[in-house]
Parts: sequence; C-alpha cells; structure tokens
Amino acid sequence: MAKLEDLDADGGPGAENPRAEADVFLQRLDEMLEDGDYLWAADTLQGIRETVDRSGLVSDGQRRAVTNIREARRRDTRGQDDMPEGRHRHRTGGLLRSIQHKRG
Repeated sequence: MAKLEDLDADGGPGAENPRAEADVFLQRLDEMLEDGDYLWAADTLQGIRETVDRSGLVSDGQRRAVTNIREARRRDTRGQDDMPEGRHRHRTGGLLRSIQHKRG
C-alpha cells in the first residue's frame, strides 16, 4: 500500500487506483484529526475527509490542501524555537500570530 507522502500534491502512485488512494488518504486524515497539532485545521480536514469518504476520490485540490496544512504545521514547529525571549506564538481562530507580551 502506498504511503501518503507518495500521494500528496502530485497524486503519486494512487492515480491508477483511486479507491486505494482514497483509503490511504482517509487513514492519514484520521491520524491528523486525532493529533492535537492539527486542531486549528480540524474543520477543513473533517470536510475533506467526509467528501473523500463519500466520493471515493481525492482531488488535486484536496491533496494540495492537506499538504499545505502539513507544511504549515512544520513551519510552526520550526518557528517556535526561533522566537525571541518574551515572544510567544498563539493560535487564534485557526491562524497563528506572534504577540509581544507587555512587561508590567
């Protein structure tokens, strides 16, 4: 069975077997939905999951969206170590923003 990394933005080997691609894609979406690191994107991931499960197909746009969410999470994780002292990254409405804490 193909890995999700092989099925991302370019479609990978699942292109010749759409149902197999959808099954792997659904498995990875379930993992992401169970992982607390993707709570900010849960509505989008769940919507994609429902559509793929119903249709049995994965569109290029769905692959790109999931890839973009995974990449955004990787950028967020890398960026936290680089934050200057006194700055913290907060999640707000699914978006990340840095704020400077006021010293009082």
